Amino acid sequence: SNKIKSFAGSNIFTDLFEISVNDKFGIINGCSFNDPLNYSHFDNINAGWGYIAFLTKLIAIKYKIELKDYDLIPLGNFSVIKVKINNKFEQFDLYLTDKQNSKITFNIAMLKYLDYLNELLKYLSEQKILEEKMMEMCPKIDGHKINGISIKIESEKLENWYQAMKNLLIIMKFLISQILLQENKAYKAIVEIDELINLDSI
Repeated sequence: SNKIKSFAGSNIFTDLFEISVNDKFGIINGCSFNDPLNYSHFDNINAGWGYIAFLTKLIAIKYKIELKDYDLIPLGNFSVIKVKINNKFEQFDLYLTDKQNSKITFNIAMLKYLDYLNELLKYLSEQKILEEKMMEMCPKIDGHKINGISIKIESEKLENWYQAMKNLLIIMKFLISQILLQENKAYKAIVEIDELINLDSI
């Protein structure tokens, strides 16, 4: 009984991921989404996307979600998402490099990720894992926009990208809160059953 209760204080989602949206830039595990046009910030941004991909993948694994047209692959600073197009998987890089068209390909990869995340959210909602009232307050994904703000990097609209990334991290925070809620319910059920059993008699 005591061992079960001690494990309740530990959760992989809260222990591995620290998300903040209080500053100008969204931050995950110390990685800030600051100025994607500045090469010196690429490692930080790429690592941040690595954490987002890792967190998203963990959620998919936890609830045994397999989307036949998507394959999200967390690889730290070089995470990728594969999408089936015309019956063939194409890979999109969720990271920036110093190559000429990097920003363009990164924009496409972020859009593909949003499509994947939206499918994930729909599945979790249909399975009643996400509470309807709670998710009504969660930012909404519509194509390349989150709450009406595009996630595309545009030189003259960097403030939009900062806000879009913050909106994305808010969705992550909502997902973690919903997971904790579900696990607390499950833990409560375990404890209630456990309290009916005389462990000394087993």
